[in-house]
Amino acid sequence: MTTYQYQSPIGKLYLEVENLVFTRLILPTQTPLRTTLNNHMTLPQEYAADLDTYFQGLPIVFHWPTQLFGTNFQQQVWQQLASIKYGETSTYKIIAESCNTKGYQAVGRAISANPLPIIIPCHRVLGTHSFGGYNGGITVKSMLLALEGALPGSGLGQMPDGFA
Repeated sequence: MTTYQYQSPIGKLYLEVENLVFTRLILPTQTPLRTTLNNHMTLPQEYAADLDTYFQGLPIVFHWPTQLFGTNFQQQVWQQLASIKYGETSTYKIIAESCNTKGYQAVGRAISANPLPIIIPCHRVLGTHSFGGYNGGITVKSMLLALEGALPGSGLGQMPDGFA
């Protein structure tokens, strides 16, 4: 496994790669493995450029080689997440319905298990009557949605305090 580091406006991101495909993105608020912290390289420019574009607030679709390890249900949910366009949001209910289930909590657990946040945009999923959760923390979710102009109740492109 190779671990890359990328310095983003929300903090250091660690990206794990196995057999030339991305398998995990660790957000600054998540606890990386000790080996990740000690053995990392700078993210190759072609991928860093995509993240630079994203963090400049410009629409982008990530066409990175990825491999997601999970159950069939998790894979189905993650596929639905990948279809949510930049600057748009969905709900747990809509994702559940698109997966032919009423198990909103099961959908929430599958979303929470997403190994590639930002690349597979789980931050774009909201509760029907709430903001919903986020493994990277609500502050990071708010920042990402604001960056995309999709933060509920905010002006387009309005950035929360502390986001540079």
